[in-house]
Parts: sequence; structure tokens; C-alpha cells
Amino acid sequence: IRGVLIAELESDSRLARQGFRRGDVITGINRQPVQNLAEFTEEVESTRGAFVIQILRNGESYLARID
Repeated sequence: IRGVLIAELESDSRLARQGFRRGDVITGINRQPVQNLAEFTEEVESTRGAFVIQILRNGESYLARID
């Protein structure tokens, strides 16, 4: 599996408020696959406003909109 593993998450962070958990793997953003933290960061920084993150949790794939 390629992506960005959420190893730590601040309880008051934007992702935690959206329901992300430690152990989730971010596999895409705005329907673009991400394979590492650098790609994820680049996509987030180039996106204005809301974006959609694809995550893998316990073998299931989910989409989450981040405002």
C-alpha cells in the first residue's frame, strides 16, 4: 500500500475533527494518488478551499471532504 500513514494526530487538528484516526493511510487527494508525504503536502498546498481525501482504514477505502 502506498500513501501517507497517520502515525500521530493532534486531537484538535483539522483532520482529527473530521474523524481521521491514527493508523489511517491517506492514499489520495482530490482524486490524485499520493505515495508519500511530499506528494500529499504539494497537493494540499496547491489546493484552495475544500479538498477531498481518500483514506484506507482497516482494508476499507473512504472519502472525506476537508473544509
